[in-house]
Amino acid sequence: MIRLENNPSEAKRRLLVVSSTYPRWLGDSEPGFVHELSKRLVKDYEVFVLSPHAEGAKKKELLDGVNVIRFKYAPERFETLAYNGGIVSNLKASRIKFLLVPAFLVAQLFALWRLVRVNNIDIVHAHWLLPQGIVVAILSVIWPRFPPFFLTSHGTDLMAFRGSIFRRLKRWMINRSVSYTVVSSMLRGEAKALGVEDQKTAVVPMGVDLESGFTPGSCPQAGQYELLFVGRLVKGKGLEELISIMPALLGEFPGASLTIVGAGPEAVPLGRLVDSLGVRDQVSFEGAKPATKMPDYYRRACLFVAPFQPSEGLGLVTIEALGCGCPVVTTDIPATREVLKGIKGFVTVPSGDSKRLLNGVIEVLRNRKQYADAVILSNEAIKRRFDWSSVSAQYSQLLNVVIQEERGE
Repeated sequence: MIRLENNPSEAKRRLLVVSSTYPRWLGDSEPGFVHELSKRLVKDYEVFVLSPHAEGAKKKELLDGVNVIRFKYAPERFETLAYNGGIVSNLKASRIKFLLVPAFLVAQLFALWRLVRVNNIDIVHAHWLLPQGIVVAILSVIWPRFPPFFLTSHGTDLMAFRGSIFRRLKRWMINRSVSYTVVSSMLRGEAKALGVEDQKTAVVPMGVDLESGFTPGSCPQAGQYELLFVGRLVKGKGLEELISIMPALLGEFPGASLTIVGAGPEAVPLGRLVDSLGVRDQVSFEGAKPATKMPDYYRRACLFVAPFQPSEGLGLVTIEALGCGCPVVTTDIPATREVLKGIKGFVTVPSGDSKRLLNGVIEVLRNRKQYADAVILSNEAIKRRFDWSSVSAQYSQLLNVVIQEERGE
């Protein structure tokens, strides 16, 4: 039986967060935005998190006041479905991992049932429709006592698996939820295309620590032309295009370099591309880094480049860069239009156009001080929209409204 008494608070309502992406340990390099939100909800709720176990991780622990429980779904060395690029990317990279899916779903469902039953959970918040949404929705059908739940989509869960069966499945689970949030208006449009009513969907982004983490530093030294890319090394991030412009960029700026921070299944093919272009000395693969290390990378870089594809759900790394005072070149897609609305210090180029991407990079490098100054002037506007204090307040309010409506308060 799983019952955690690390942070008893009878006055607080109990929130269970279900996610397949979560730090495996303190200082992990896995994306930490679900934890960043969860720990900020601790002041209003007693927060539990259910996430997959992985080799080297504890089965349960208290992280920043959050009760974290990790369910096992295979012998430890085979627990490779989640993390290191995410479930969808891992399945695309290795079809044999589909064999882990049934055990993952059953283990997650059983762990979810035990946690809710033993800890008297008031509300469940599931991140990603697949697999969390389907597991939560099924349990709500077979167990009448299951608490109200709401879902959040981050992008890949809506954009991947687009066949008719999956579309009906997504629509069914969203309609079963009491509330549904997406991180961008573009995803709201995707949900509407599934047949989800507009009034069912709220747009609430994830946040960035713009008060004490991702803050401006000193400007890079004159003559330093370091480009930075941050993200999972998976298809759809546009990193091939960025690497492909390096030979031409070096012709304009011989001192230019590209630093790539992230890990994923595309690391080896990308490394081969770097070698084929003869730019191994100018391109550095740093691997995945914990969030606490990222501000130093953004502050050191002269320019952050995010050549997203149209399927990108939010592109919050652009806000991390701007928060640190680093100008941005990114693609002109719905997600970036929304994120960068009312903000200065960036250039957008058409998606998939390597020549325009090169020209955008050259434009910022030639006028680096002008763009850096514009970023600083946008600092307060960025904070108002994306700092965690604002974002967590929106989620807390949503949770509170759902609980009150369910209780008839």
